Amino acid sequence: MKSKLFLFFTVVLLASQSSALTPEIHVEGKKELTVYNREGEAVHSIPLEPKDLQAKTEEASPAIERTSQALVVDGEGNVLDKISLEKNIRDDAFHTAAIGARVATVAIAADEEFRSANSNWTSTAATLVEEMDDAFNRDHNFDLDIKLYISWSSQGSSPEQLLDDLRKDWASKYNYDFLIGFSNDSHILSVGGIAYVYSSNPSTMAVSLVNGTQSYSGIWHAGQHELSHNFGAGHHSSSDYTKCIMNYHYAYTVDYWDSTHGSIIARNKSWFGKAY
Repeated sequence: MKSKLFLFFTVVLLASQSSALTPEIHVEGKKELTVYNREGEAVHSIPLEPKDLQAKTEEASPAIERTSQALVVDGEGNVLDKISLEKNIRDDAFHTAAIGARVATVAIAADEEFRSANSNWTSTAATLVEEMDDAFNRDHNFDLDIKLYISWSSQGSSPEQLLDDLRKDWASKYNYDFLIGFSNDSHILSVGGIAYVYSSNPSTMAVSLVNGTQSYSGIWHAGQHELSHNFGAGHHSSSDYTKCIMNYHYAYTVDYWDSTHGSIIARNKSWFGKAY
């Protein structure tokens, strides 16, 4: 049998690299999924948005740092449309200083349930991704540039299976940096989001998946958290109350990283994008 990988939180989970997906574990009554895929990559999830925050209303007001164009494709990759996203920040010294010196490209995938719930799904998804990247711009001079919208047909009976389905269907088909999925499938509803935690520069697009049934604030917070996993950032232990978006206690209420997780992103952001 191949050697086993070890991952420590408040419990220890053992997973063989060659085995199938491991069982779920639970921490403090919150559902937490920590599994390994067959390539040995860790898969982390975030619990659902707390009920007391689900009714929170937030006006969509992300900073859009650059004007860009993106293609819209169907489930076979056929081009359906071309969409422009217009910059909305001013060209003065204060605002241009917030534009990331490193720019990574993004493909957005939305499943049939998310598209059905959002009539203008490309605009909704783009606004959420631009909201996610504001903190990356602010703290890490790192910007996300949307290049593709994918009509994805999600398949799977659990969050990790949906994530794996997204990866298998699309991660290797385009040469972008990130593949960010949005799903309203009934099998994503047990978590706020789920993503691969890479230990080195991934050979395909880095994949994350967000539960799109949460509040606007809940979706983009979960998305920022999951995207951080792609940089190799893990979680805080359940007994740690350091304010950080990677801490379950604060993941839906803050948009910044503590020094430890911020250092991981700063160190590994060179995996993605180009410097300008």
